[in-house]
Amino acid sequence: MSNSTSSRSPVWPTRFAPDSFRPLPFALDIFGLVVLTFVVGLAGVAVFIAIHPEMGQMIARGQRPAISPTVAIGVQAVIDLSWIVYLLIRLPRLSRTSLRGLGFVKPNARTILIALLGAVAMVVIVDGLASVIETALHSHHQQTVVRMFEQLSDQRSRVMLAVFAVTLAPIAEELAFRVFLFNGFRKYVPIGWAMIASGVAFGALHADAIALVPLILGGIVLCVVYLRTRNAWASIITHGLFNASTAIALLTTKPPH
Repeated sequence: MSNSTSSRSPVWPTRFAPDSFRPLPFALDIFGLVVLTFVVGLAGVAVFIAIHPEMGQMIARGQRPAISPTVAIGVQAVIDLSWIVYLLIRLPRLSRTSLRGLGFVKPNARTILIALLGAVAMVVIVDGLASVIETALHSHHQQTVVRMFEQLSDQRSRVMLAVFAVTLAPIAEELAFRVFLFNGFRKYVPIGWAMIASGVAFGALHADAIALVPLILGGIVLCVVYLRTRNAWASIITHGLFNASTAIALLTTKPPH
């Protein structure tokens, strides 16, 4: 049954007001997220330099200092928290509906089942395709987060990174790429194109050329989970479980140096 006001996506489950996701506010909020990311990232670097003045001197000499993975994790965590706060404030006004209307409702058994199936699909599609690409290119490629994980010298830091990857990161990214971008895009283009646009943005965020296509497909899977369940927690669960599969593998197979 459809109750969408958009002719572009008659199967969409959420009733948006005609003035929801207006072009200018939608574009400005995309720009706002980009600016927020740079501002928080630069602030994190500034704090790091204030604590370690010698790093600032290296930068002034044109050298590139090595920033510890722990610091990078901390900065990324603050960026993700800033995304969550920003979007929780802006989304109800932008969408002209409540967070509940955007899918933040208690998941039922069917929702959880679809979320679990989505996680399996992501592991098969994303990890499977990544392996095929690595084999075709005759290379052993590691995503940035995996390299960061391996650089951590103690198990406690590794567990902290795993917890971050399974909880905070999925909430921030699902708010941004499914609840915000996917909902906004589907207002103006057919729903399939909205999924692709959301997936491309999701893949581009990770700045990994080798993993770009697998991550785009993973983003589309997350859109399907969100669409089929009408529940934002479902895609968050799927995303968290997918990250958890990688984290568990790293924690159990790659001991600290």
